[in-house]
Amino acid sequence: MVDVTATKKELEKIIVDESLVGLKVYAKNGEKIGLLDAIFLDTENFNIKAIQVNKGLFKFEHFIGSKYIKKLSPEGIILKILPLEDFIGKMVYDLNGSMVGKVVHINKVKNTNKLISLDVSHGIRKHNIVVPAASIKKVSESILLNIEM
Repeated sequence: MVDVTATKKELEKIIVDESLVGLKVYAKNGEKIGLLDAIFLDTENFNIKAIQVNKGLFKFEHFIGSKYIKKLSPEGIILKILPLEDFIGKMVYDLNGSMVGKVVHINKVKNTNKLISLDVSHGIRKHNIVVPAASIKKVSESILLNIEM
């Protein structure tokens, strides 16, 4: 005979789906990137395949694969990554602290979070500057480069 019930102690380690929708989702640097909108499960084994993150009104949603999820708890979800889409609109500064411009486009390896380069706008009527991923020193509210422009 198979027992289909669980003890209270066993159930404490399980997160009920209703409690997850609306959870805060954080990038690896602790920055809140949005709220959990949906969870996508594998129909064969019921493992999480991806999550959908609501970024707010007039912003694109993120679809993040399970390999990029570090921790899932009733308090929130922490990612192993900084979603590249969040780089768009960030200000970019060079090694000396001089403003280079604003990120207008990201170039990445298809269907991954691996950055190739950033397109940075530095003024009206000027061509965008292409900044290779290797030139990025730090990302927070803005992007700091390890080179002088």
